[in-house]
Amino acid sequence: MYHLPSMALAAASVASTSEMLPTVKLKLTQNQWDELVEKGDPLVDKITGPSPGGAATELGVSRQRVHELIRQGRLDATAVYKGRKLLFYMVSQESIERQKKARRQWFLDGLKATL
Repeated sequence: MYHLPSMALAAASVASTSEMLPTVKLKLTQNQWDELVEKGDPLVDKITGPSPGGAATELGVSRQRVHELIRQGRLDATAVYKGRKLLFYMVSQESIERQKKARRQWFLDGLKATL
């Protein structure tokens, strides 16, 4: 889990919305997100990526499968809130690339086993 020491989140303010989402690696308020982007924080590049639907397209799986992969910790997700309202939810591009690499390796290992 990423830690933002100078930015404390009010967990109660996002509790009801976050219960509907799979486990997210990072929850930010809109102000925290804006501050990270404005400062050019390298964390932004690490956590940004497509929506679960975009990730599904990129991985060639369903959105449901993307949410399962997030719950399993195989994909990283970030949620940005304004109060209790979810503004956007994204899957890190880095974790998508990691998942693609793992799938390729799984496929190659399967091929080797059949030869």
